[in-house]
Amino acid sequence: MNYVFHLIIFTLGTSIVSFLTVIAHEYPHIKPTRRSKCDVCQRTLMWFEIIPIWSYLISKGKCKVCGEAINKLYLLTEIAGGIFLLAASLTHQDLIFVTLIFTVLTLLAISDYIYGYVYLSHYLLFVPIIIISNQHLYFIPALLIYTLLNLINYIYKGIGLGDIEILSILALLLGLDMTLKIILMACFLCLHYFIFKKRNEFRFVPYITFSTFILLIFR
Repeated sequence: MNYVFHLIIFTLGTSIVSFLTVIAHEYPHIKPTRRSKCDVCQRTLMWFEIIPIWSYLISKGKCKVCGEAINKLYLLTEIAGGIFLLAASLTHQDLIFVTLIFTVLTLLAISDYIYGYVYLSHYLLFVPIIIISNQHLYFIPALLIYTLLNLINYIYKGIGLGDIEILSILALLLGLDMTLKIILMACFLCLHYFIFKKRNEFRFVPYITFSTFILLIFR
């Protein structure tokens, strides 16, 4: 039964990421009746072509009609989502809390990666997390992070407003120590990317998201 439970959790993680990728691509014009389509030929996909991970492997990473390669990022993010949620179930007691954070941050990260910004309406998804965490909210650290990052941004103009807002919300939920570690790890990942890719502009929310996932698992 443990193996079945772990498989369900892994599948849930991959499915959440797959679903949120669709939401991020289509928001705010997404329709409840929307059907998944090939990014190139716009062919409506069959049900067996939208199963996370397996559909990519079965199709060998290509659309069966137009033959164009499917973006590998879809596969990698689905695998990462499954692994994270499975790891969280094995190491963290409050799986509901972690799953909610995982869901919201993943949506924000995908949106920031695609468009370079996040919608303010997405922040409303943090409300259920705040409600179930009403015994462990860190108001002073959140205010401190928000004030300091805005001050740094005023001087150096290098931080996006969305980054500041997300980090402030994480400080409210996770405290100052955890948030500082998230910032440190995210900056380290950006530095690593800069060294190897020679780019000095970043979509920072994906780095924040990845760092939060890692630290939530191992804290």
